[in-house]
Amino acid sequence: FTTSYQAEFCGAIRAIEIAHQMNWHNL
Repeated sequence: FTTSYQAEFCGAIRAIEIAHQMNWHNL
């Protein structure tokens, strides 16, 4: 449970970081 939770958390953070980078490049 802990491992899957951490995996989802890391995945969410990466997705947010990528979204921020894409938005920044679009600006």
